[in-house]
Amino acid sequence: GFFSPGRDKSRKPRRRLRLRDIYRLMSFIAVGVVLVSLLLGTRTSQIRYLVTDNPGTRGDQVALGQPGELDVTVKNQGFLPVWHFAKVDSAVAITKEPHWIAPLGQETLRIAVPPQAETGWKQIYIEGHSYPILAPRLIMQSLDAVSPWLAILLTGFLVYLYLTLFFALIQRIPGLEGWIPLKSFKDKTADRRIRRVKRWLMSGKRARS
Repeated sequence: GFFSPGRDKSRKPRRRLRLRDIYRLMSFIAVGVVLVSLLLGTRTSQIRYLVTDNPGTRGDQVALGQPGELDVTVKNQGFLPVWHFAKVDSAVAITKEPHWIAPLGQETLRIAVPPQAETGWKQIYIEGHSYPILAPRLIMQSLDAVSPWLAILLTGFLVYLYLTLFFALIQRIPGLEGWIPLKSFKDKTADRRIRRVKRWLMSGKRARS
């Protein structure tokens, strides 16, 4: 009846955590990892080169009073191919830039140095940005030229979008979710099994007492 024992009308049903919640959490974690890696991967490097009367064969020497070139190695430490964009001091110019860098690969960045009037060690600064290949290069290059933050935010959005589409797809393929062991952290089958184990343990204690 209305006042039957053991029933609390005021209690709300406990919300169970299902696969869509797991997917959403995984997407947020992936976006966070990508954003952090992009922020940590943005760095400014100092390149030193020697202006001398008799330059050697090393790539860090240029002849006095003559234009020279410096070759700088840029690396991709990640497991995804990336677009790479570099910015240098206004006194020098980039003549060769890698179109993209393979996972765990490296490419050569070539910098043109104008004629120098004095000998000795000089230095330039290179700011490098790498982004996973998730959008066309022209779009990422345009955003990076305005502000690296725009390119980073777009990358994070695309990671979340692609993961959302992927999880939506696998939910539509029959039987595919059976390979995923996380159907629910709180389901009725698990509750029944836990209660059954508890009753078995309690009956064992009574028998021993």
